[in-house]
Amino acid sequence: MISEKNFIKKYQLFWKTLFPMSKHFLTRVKLYCDKNNTEFNFKTHNLRWSFVSEIAFMIFVDQTKNLSLKMNKNLYEEYKLGSISYGNIENKCKNKFILFDNVNRMPKSLDEDEYNDAIKLAMLMNNHFDSKNELTTMPYFKGCGFIDECFGDVIMGETLYEIKSVSGNFIMEHFKQVFVYFALNYISKNYSLKNIAIYNPRKDLCFKIPVQEFAVIIAGKSYVDLISDFERFVTTEYSSK
Repeated sequence: MISEKNFIKKYQLFWKTLFPMSKHFLTRVKLYCDKNNTEFNFKTHNLRWSFVSEIAFMIFVDQTKNLSLKMNKNLYEEYKLGSISYGNIENKCKNKFILFDNVNRMPKSLDEDEYNDAIKLAMLMNNHFDSKNELTTMPYFKGCGFIDECFGDVIMGETLYEIKSVSGNFIMEHFKQVFVYFALNYISKNYSLKNIAIYNPRKDLCFKIPVQEFAVIIAGKSYVDLISDFERFVTTEYSSK
């Protein structure tokens, strides 16, 4: 069994075959992003963005469980630097990096600038997903074939969101990842989903598309056929091992 992230990285030939028109699709994504790009002032160094972004996401996830806090949105007060609530989140993120992100040593704690950036990101996520639609954070997806079980980022209404706090444009790996989650969900029939989306809180930028339209643009076929190709590959490869 492998993780969905390793699957995306390892089987490049499969992805080229599954998404033959990926360059055309990314051109469309880039045009949209160029028109809707917003720049914010952050101070975190590029090498620390991954850790800061993870803390921001976990603050967002934690506060969605607290309705009164979500209404007040006073994240600086609830997750004050040095507080127990913030410390618990930072420690969980440190342990995650050690276990899953091939980090040789424990990441150092956030400094004040990095902490402020994490709170800003969490607030941007909070505002973006401030909706009357039902919100599910870290949705669970049952594994299939040789792909292990995994967790996504956010489901709001009938849209599956992957959050990517990046400085540049969205890349194909982002869409491969959200497609894998969508496909696993379609196979296991857990959530009712119709759309996929990538959201970048660093730019408050979101690209959302119905999965049927995505499938036609990127592969010239229906999303049902596209998922069937995906399922056939991951189960056939699994059974042959």
